[in-house]
Amino acid sequence: MNEEFLKEFLNPEQIKAVLFDDNAVVMACPGGGKTRTLVYKIAYQLSKGDGSKNIIAITYTNNAADEIKKRILEMGVSVEKLWIGTIHSFCIKWILKPYSGVCDEIKFGYRIIDPHHSESLKAEVCQKHKIKIYDVDFGWCETGLREFKPNHIAVVEEYYNHLREQGYIDFDYIIYLSFKILRSNSFIANNLSNIFKLILIDEYQDTQILQYELLFDILKSNGESFKLFFVGDPNQAIFNSMGGVALAFNSFSNRSGIQFTLLELKDNYRSSQKVVDYFSLFKTINGAPFEASGDLREYESKITLNNSCSVDGLDGYIQALIENMLSEGVQSTEICIIAPWWFHLSDLTRRLMAIMPEVSFNGPGVTPISSNRESLWYKFARLALTRPSPQNYRSRVYYANEAFSQLSECGLKVNDEPSEIKVFLKYCNSLKVNEVDGIKYLDVFFTEVIKFFDFDILQIEEFSESREAFFASAEKRKKKLNDDGLGLLTSAEHYKKMFDKKTGVTVTTIHSVKGLEFDCVIAFGLLQGIVPRFGEDEAQSKRLLYVLSSRARKHLHLISEINRNTRTGQYKITNVLKSIKYVYSGLEP
Repeated sequence: MNEEFLKEFLNPEQIKAVLFDDNAVVMACPGGGKTRTLVYKIAYQLSKGDGSKNIIAITYTNNAADEIKKRILEMGVSVEKLWIGTIHSFCIKWILKPYSGVCDEIKFGYRIIDPHHSESLKAEVCQKHKIKIYDVDFGWCETGLREFKPNHIAVVEEYYNHLREQGYIDFDYIIYLSFKILRSNSFIANNLSNIFKLILIDEYQDTQILQYELLFDILKSNGESFKLFFVGDPNQAIFNSMGGVALAFNSFSNRSGIQFTLLELKDNYRSSQKVVDYFSLFKTINGAPFEASGDLREYESKITLNNSCSVDGLDGYIQALIENMLSEGVQSTEICIIAPWWFHLSDLTRRLMAIMPEVSFNGPGVTPISSNRESLWYKFARLALTRPSPQNYRSRVYYANEAFSQLSECGLKVNDEPSEIKVFLKYCNSLKVNEVDGIKYLDVFFTEVIKFFDFDILQIEEFSESREAFFASAEKRKKKLNDDGLGLLTSAEHYKKMFDKKTGVTVTTIHSVKGLEFDCVIAFGLLQGIVPRFGEDEAQSKRLLYVLSSRARKHLHLISEINRNTRTGQYKITNVLKSIKYVYSGLEP
């Protein structure tokens, strides 16, 4: 794979990023081919043939990791030396598991608490202290806990004391302990820098300071042969409430003490120039203008803003927008409805399903099972719910391997040879489960699938507890869907649709739509106090509007509905939308 080969698939900016062989920060325009560039960058490094070192790719979500790995496999490149996953998975595999013995907090062992159990415990402690859970920061920084308010610190300390008593660590503590291990043991950072050739970080704008410092510690231990490659868009830094920080470019060199080079992907291959110009109005980081360079560059997009639609008329207005798009030949899978908060979407989805029975809705996006990839039962659930097919074979092999590896790491004797994995998958395919309810379906499948092994998985406390947590989380999600009038989404058939190719209109939130794109985007709830939330600044409002607007290829319909009540009155149109000077298309329909 060389430059001439890459010219067939990438533009000059993308090729420069792929071939660049030093520390870099790549600022990418929405639709600029960021994922495509990452895939070719990884494939290029893997094809260079240095089999002694690993290529690491860290993604913000597991879905992004799956997509990147899938594309690389489709290119026919060996992934033997590739590890890809989230920062938490990276810390567990490469730092905590091999080096827990040097950390007093976990040297006698640890268990990772299920996110459902963790959130329940946080809520319980907050309720005891009469403090709202959303007001408390349970995260960590370089010097310890991030929380600084005295009465809130007591809440956080009580939560973590409970975890320690039970031998648990949560996802925030995973990062802090990994950072502490590296900072206190320079030989470990050096070891990692010698077995890694390159770490690529996707969506760097959502990275926490502690995570940056952890990666910089590895870089500083061996800046000659090991490199860092950050890719993202600081204008999309919408996870700041979770500690995400879009470092200014100069901060990469200032914090690490090592030179970084700035690269840019400025061409948008997704949208029309009209859409590109519109979402550019919400940029919070100045840079070179974005240019539409794809087939839709000259497309005459419709961009509307309706700030007179009553909340009572919202269903009918969105229904009419969808019907208009369908009549113009837009596929239902190319339509997306976005709102800031899930509870707005769940009610709307239920009502739209009732008044538009002929249209499928892929939502709401609340998944009926926990997506905790560290759980053995999530891996078994993926095997239960991913339909056997040639297209899904690699994915099923991957999760079977992951499950076998997890069992082996707990000291259980398993044969993880490829031939045995195939036998196991055939066994899974042979299981006949007739339950209609999704939770009952998985319960029966789990009971049967563990009979494949020569040992009792449930005799291992970690697995019996995580099974209980898996179903407790699933029951909670099921109750919420039933309470929202969406009980039909709790069936086994719907559970399987989680991992099918998506059909119908997508319904999702601004935070969940990142990385997706559609011909037509419809967004409502664009109201001051919601976008942004009370306590957030106007810059956050701009970033949220930038993200949702940049998902559209052809058409964008924005709604700031009236008569939506607050505790003290009624919401008004988001200030940022109200203040920008833009000539919108005529209102639809």
